[in-house]
Amino acid sequence: MGTSASLATREQALRDLRANRVNVQQDFSKVPPEVRGDKEVVLETVKQNGEALKYATDDMKANKDVVMQAAKQEIAALKFASDALKNDSDFMLEVVKQTHYDALRYASDALKSHADFMLKIMRQHDHYGALEHASDDLKSDKEFAIAAIRQKGHDIAQEALNQIRGTGKVQPSN
Repeated sequence: MGTSASLATREQALRDLRANRVNVQQDFSKVPPEVRGDKEVVLETVKQNGEALKYATDDMKANKDVVMQAAKQEIAALKFASDALKNDSDFMLEVVKQTHYDALRYASDALKSHADFMLKIMRQHDHYGALEHASDDLKSDKEFAIAAIRQKGHDIAQEALNQIRGTGKVQPSN
């Protein structure tokens, strides 16, 4: 097993990472910022442990390639991504596409309140699970519910109506 001292240089860090000779969480947190800010080193690190993004430099936390790789390894790594990326609709759409709609947990509140964004997410997935991450205001918006119904049909209709009515079940009309 390598030590943080062995990760002190870029070349040594890459060798140790590729040979699995390091404990990524322990060792990566102790390396110099210039190594934690090297895109190739950080990409190799987050391939092994997505949450190691926590120790990367701010530039790397704002790098789409790095954050995407981290999210593919561990969705929870998105909590360490820059606010700008968590508010980038195109980036978050791609993360959800390449991982799972649970990535929305880490999207900005603004995106989770944006009807067009949430409808795009629901188009990517064939069920209504993404709705659980929508803002409460959006969940109770009748126009949004109608758009969701038109887009996804009965299952979405059921969930949207439940959210609007605040009940567990849709009551049949007489």
